[in-house]
Amino acid sequence: FVSCQGTHNYFRRSILEKLGYWDPKALTEDLDIAVRLMKKGYKVKYVPIKAGIEAPAKLKTLIKQRMRWLRGHIQTAKKHLDLLKTPNKKSLDTLLTLLLPIMLTLSLLGYTTCISATINPAIQAEQTIGTTLLLLSLTTPLAALAISPKNAIYTPLLYINWTLTSTISILACIHALLRRPPKWTKTEKTAKKKGVSQISKPLELFPLLMKKVR
Repeated sequence: FVSCQGTHNYFRRSILEKLGYWDPKALTEDLDIAVRLMKKGYKVKYVPIKAGIEAPAKLKTLIKQRMRWLRGHIQTAKKHLDLLKTPNKKSLDTLLTLLLPIMLTLSLLGYTTCISATINPAIQAEQTIGTTLLLLSLTTPLAALAISPKNAIYTPLLYINWTLTSTISILACIHALLRRPPKWTKTEKTAKKKGVSQISKPLELFPLLMKKVR
């Protein structure tokens, strides 16, 4: 399963017409349409492109954006539960992608428990398991360092981003359990205010191809 991204998507109009275009009620319309494309047998491909995008400049804006994304995953998962009726490799891959907020929630709770067990173990086995999992968590930064030693400067950011996103995932899951109405929030743009163009001129631009799977 390949999800459509929020920027620089290219579709054939005929395909969008067959799908009924985007769902106006979807919080993450790009994710929803990617699932519908998969169901109809179309393939989404990533292609090389150089283009500018604007990331949230404020923490508050970032949190709102991530909350919408994660609630959107839950909303899309509920909408496409019929994937369970046709269990196969693609449907399983899709469901695992949609369950990202739940996986992040469990990972944060799990690692918090591991840290607690490592520092103050009630049972020796808990300390062993906790220490093992914490050591395994170092594989991600080590992989980044293996690609380039310069990535060392970004290692702390990996854990900060993961902790922040996982915490927001917990809030998203709680809101879903309480059946709070999903709220679509527009991400604030600040580039124009600073006299900078919001979108850089692409140096290379290739359409995102979708071919019918035979």
